[in-house]
Amino acid sequence: MQANRIDVESLIGKSFSCECGRTHIIPTKYLIYSDDVISTMPEILERHCSDKSVAIISDSRTHKVAAEDIANSFAKANWSLTDIIVPDTSDGTPPHCDDETYERISAEISDKPEMILAVGAGTINDLAKWLAFDMNIPYAVFATAASMTGYTSPIVAPTIKGVKQVVCAQPAIGVFAAGRIIENAPFKLTTAGLGDALAKPMSSADWIMNNMLFDEHYCPLCTQISSATELTYLDNPSAIRSRQPNVIEALFRGLVYCGFAMTIAGTNVTPSGGEHIFSHTLDMLASIDGGANDYHGRQVGLGVILSAALYSELMQIENPTLRDLPETIDKSFWGGLADGIANDYAAKRPLTKTMQEKFSDKRLWRKYIDRIKGIVKTPNRIKECLKQAGGASGFSDIQCERDRVKSVILHMHEMGTRCTVVELSWAMGILPDRTDDLIDEWLS
Repeated sequence: MQANRIDVESLIGKSFSCECGRTHIIPTKYLIYSDDVISTMPEILERHCSDKSVAIISDSRTHKVAAEDIANSFAKANWSLTDIIVPDTSDGTPPHCDDETYERISAEISDKPEMILAVGAGTINDLAKWLAFDMNIPYAVFATAASMTGYTSPIVAPTIKGVKQVVCAQPAIGVFAAGRIIENAPFKLTTAGLGDALAKPMSSADWIMNNMLFDEHYCPLCTQISSATELTYLDNPSAIRSRQPNVIEALFRGLVYCGFAMTIAGTNVTPSGGEHIFSHTLDMLASIDGGANDYHGRQVGLGVILSAALYSELMQIENPTLRDLPETIDKSFWGGLADGIANDYAAKRPLTKTMQEKFSDKRLWRKYIDRIKGIVKTPNRIKECLKQAGGASGFSDIQCERDRVKSVILHMHEMGTRCTVVELSWAMGILPDRTDDLIDEWLS
């Protein structure tokens, strides 16, 4: 199937053959964006629940916005309900997706329902997805913000014993949203979604690199599905700021499509590369020292600017001379998390050595640059899009000091088990040598 001839939504709930040589399936059966969706959800989901029992999971904010009305709608349709409101943390911040919260919610579901329904965005969706997968039941989501790709992705990104992890699960059987709620979501959440959406070109370039170096399967269709609505919001960032309905809907659908791409690829690499490692490192640093951090997607947006800047410099290199990455991690930076980080880094070291050897071949290097030229965006275009949309375009926008950002950039290569633009930039000498210049030019 040719990617440029498809209607993404025509693939929902279907299995199909792809030009990449694989057969893909999108298990999500419904994507409904309509202001009357709350009244129609019980009838739609009844097709998958013979006994009509559901656990509805929300937080205090999304309960007021939608979950209370949704519970009433299901009650009128004679469903058996377990209504769970996940409390805020002890310091008053929204709940986290971590092992402690998971165990607390799991204990509240006394009788196994036929389905879990998330009412919310990132954390609530991840918790519901995680619980449903472990309970071997389907889950659906009523989305309350255009804030992330996780509504239709097959993964959860919880914190377990203090370390950011990736847990495999199943995507939502149905994604439901009301335009009036998505458009009026807290604006920071919408700009977080924009940051996450803008990550796709950079992570695709990282994916192509892993395809060329390590024979990681690459599917061009996934990249094109992820980018299906990109120009609507990339070329109209001021419409994000003014909450223009058609652009907000395009952003929401783009994030959902990105989750589809993750699902058919069978991996999280489609929308997640070096730019996401920037955000994950910030999150983990906050868990170590108690410092401030922002919404994941807003941090990712800065990571996208950084990745774009790194790629911009890499594409100017004609004759690559690669050097080896540091042998070990900086344990003093990671504190009590050092052992887990060190294990991941040790697993990645053979890959960085292979990258060093293979990209020393000028012909392979030029082939890689030629493949990504039409995919990656310039740092200026990304930064201006975020700025005009009212998103986070500098470190002060995410409550970060310059020294903290510098520390993250100098240590983010130690995260994960996969090579990205970050490790490549270390091998090429752009990092750490140009760290100060990159921060001053692009992240200030």
